[in-house]
Amino acid sequence: MADEPVLDEELRRVLDRTGPPAVGEVTAKEIKRFAYAIDDLNPLYLDEEYARSVGLPGVVAPPLFVVVPTHDDTPLNETQPDGIGKSPAREIIQKHFSRVVAGGTEYEFFQHVRPGDVLTAERRTGEVYQKQGRSGPLLFSESITTWTNQRGEKVATQKFTSIFRR
Repeated sequence: MADEPVLDEELRRVLDRTGPPAVGEVTAKEIKRFAYAIDDLNPLYLDEEYARSVGLPGVVAPPLFVVVPTHDDTPLNETQPDGIGKSPAREIIQKHFSRVVAGGTEYEFFQHVRPGDVLTAERRTGEVYQKQGRSGPLLFSESITTWTNQRGEKVATQKFTSIFRR
């Protein structure tokens, strides 16, 4: 039982799903709100004149802002106790595993994000593999997201790893 495979066809279909691209427009107000929320008052994010004085065309967004315009909002009453949105895919995962934890996130940034940019996020599945843990099998699933701007320029990539345990 300890080395029993956990990746059956139903689970593979859920983990291998790639959704349609998500698109969102960047606004100066969203950048400002994000900078305030993360308590990063860098003038590059808030002050047009300062940003121009250092050679930028205007304010830019903090690096992790890329997720904001392309992330779906979920009302609190539509989330589970762990804060993750309810979905048929999530129900299938919960049928197979008792715990899911974040195994790490890696970002790479290529371009500044500015007000007026239109970002497109495309998600694909990376590696999905199994390892034996002390308490039983663990399943690792990578999700890779690439953001591009309206000119087709790559803005950022993210590799997010989830770890599933029975």
